[in-house]
Amino acid sequence: MSLNTATTMVLAGFFPQGNTVVIAAASTAPTPAQVPTTDSTTAANYEIQNTGTIWVYVGAAPTSAGATANAVIPLSGTPAMGYPIPPGCDKTITLGPNYYFTAITKAGQGPCDIYITPGTGL
Repeated sequence: MSLNTATTMVLAGFFPQGNTVVIAAASTAPTPAQVPTTDSTTAANYEIQNTGTIWVYVGAAPTSAGATANAVIPLSGTPAMGYPIPPGCDKTITLGPNYYFTAITKAGQGPCDIYITPGTGL
């Protein structure tokens, strides 16, 4: 069996390509922050780190208003756009360039800092 190098995919580790933005997630979503990317024409990866001890639900969108509208905690039988990040965990997601982010926690919990870094890779 031979490998065709034209079709072989290489999975690279995450490579930061921009400044990290900190958001203090709370039971009321704070004002969204834009995370600038180096290329404003293609999709971007964002590494999101939850350094706290509680779940956070991230709202992201191309506009500030959209990010706030998406920061909703999903409930049983009620789907929502809030993207869950477990405590002490990081996830890399792919979205459009220069997205806005905010995050919400369950009532009575928080604040909890999350760190968002734009880049490439997993």
